[in-house]
Amino acid sequence: FESDIILQIRHLSKCLRKDFDERVAAFGLTAQQGRILFCINRNYIEQTPIQQSDIEKCFQLSKSSTSEILSRMISNNLIEKVMVNRHFTLVPTEKGTSIVNDIHESKKEVIRKLFVGFSEEEINNITNYIKKMTDNIEKEEC
Repeated sequence: FESDIILQIRHLSKCLRKDFDERVAAFGLTAQQGRILFCINRNYIEQTPIQQSDIEKCFQLSKSSTSEILSRMISNNLIEKVMVNRHFTLVPTEKGTSIVNDIHESKKEVIRKLFVGFSEEEINNITNYIKKMTDNIEKEEC
């Protein structure tokens, strides 16, 4: 029983990742670039400066791989480096922000598909169950 649930969650996660990868590919981005762009955009919105070293840690990438990915993203006008308090901070460009917004908008279609046939109460329950499972597993890891 328990392993079946894990397999179902893993399969759903794989499907959602594939969908995301296809959405960012439509903008000419690799999946990794898409995830990094979303991370930089989120930090920018939250006014939390993010640097190359943060990307390295967050995505478990080497310094050279991170540098190569970020250089490509800069040359494609997706992000830029801005000097803040004597440190280079990564921020999305207008083009990068626009791509993130477009993908967020198209994500609504995926969410609609996920919950076809569910009542509002069922959706709320699923949300609460997933949060509780996540909290439980994070307590174990810490």
